[in-house]
Amino acid sequence: MNLLEIKNMSIIITGGCSGLGFGMAKKYSEAGAKVTICGRREEKVKKSQEELGSNVLSIVADVTQDSDREKIIDKALQHGNKIDVLINNAGNMYRGGIEDLEEQKHITRQRSERSLHGNVRYQSSVILT
Repeated sequence: MNLLEIKNMSIIITGGCSGLGFGMAKKYSEAGAKVTICGRREEKVKKSQEELGSNVLSIVADVTQDSDREKIIDKALQHGNKIDVLINNAGNMYRGGIEDLEEQKHITRQRSERSLHGNVRYQSSVILT
């Protein structure tokens, strides 16, 4: 797919307020797509909205929560009139020294499972829309 084909598409990017998600949102919106991004931290969501402009709709939401997934889908449909693409980019990572990994193992596993299950359930919700 080239960027010309992206014009007028409606794209959801979870975890779109930083890193790769932000970069994709910027590129796709500049190519004319209506992009809906979400993140859990309100200050990052607001900053992203200011930086990305009107082709992007930024929402405070957590993809691990059913009600938030529904909210993202509803807002994306309002913003782009349809949903063409879902990019599951939301997730957590372990930050710290390797020497602390064993101690933090259960927390890391919980975060990973929560992200995986949230993204899989989110895909199902979008497919059914």
